[in-house]
Amino acid sequence: MANFCNLKEERITEVTLPNLMDKGSPHLTIGLWGFLDFDGKELQILRPPYVNVSKGAIKGKVRLYDLSSYHPGTWTLEAVVQGADNLVTWDKLTVYVRARKEDWSGDSSQWSQEKKLSSLDPLFRPAVSAVLAALRDQGFQPKIFFGWRSVAVQHQLFLQGRTKVQFSFHNAQRPDGTPNAYAADIVDSRWGWTDAAQQNGFWDALGAEARERGLVWGGDWTSFRDVAHIQSRQNSELAATKRESGL
Repeated sequence: MANFCNLKEERITEVTLPNLMDKGSPHLTIGLWGFLDFDGKELQILRPPYVNVSKGAIKGKVRLYDLSSYHPGTWTLEAVVQGADNLVTWDKLTVYVRARKEDWSGDSSQWSQEKKLSSLDPLFRPAVSAVLAALRDQGFQPKIFFGWRSVAVQHQLFLQGRTKVQFSFHNAQRPDGTPNAYAADIVDSRWGWTDAAQQNGFWDALGAEARERGLVWGGDWTSFRDVAHIQSRQNSELAATKRESGL
């Protein structure tokens, strides 16, 4: 029997791997014992004993290093050995690969569109994607200008008179500090906040698509119209959201 083992040749059935794309991730050594002599190296052999890897419908052969570098999630590894009686024996190892930690520093208005989407609350994210897709279908060129933004940036905008609140749904985060915004500012990449956006009907289209998906559009506010702004929570929930964010 080929077993997955640690350096003490103790059999292991599950392990959590760091994502090796993260600088500073601890080195983890796993090997096979019982078929080939275990030399203490990482499991990288793609000759017998084979390492078959599967995650849902995804199957194949991969080095453990590659798995822990690029593919977060839960994987099942099988060590397969062809015995003298021509029968296959194997050991299974469940591998949990942590997702790569995202760097949320810097000017969030300059992040990629993908990163801005990732900064949104998971339940809000699909609605924003749907709004963007619907606007593109109408011939617009929408983009997220702000998803999440820091409290420091919010304060600057407050001092500039560009917002009426010092904490907004843009600033929402999880207890560990990971961005979890309930708001997004969307503009047409050709026009931004210029008069051309209104003249070409972009703001009205944004508002219509947001309302259709049960979102709040800042253009409907009377005291401070914020035509680029959409959010998934009501303003009455802002204080609770600030508490949830630990801010």
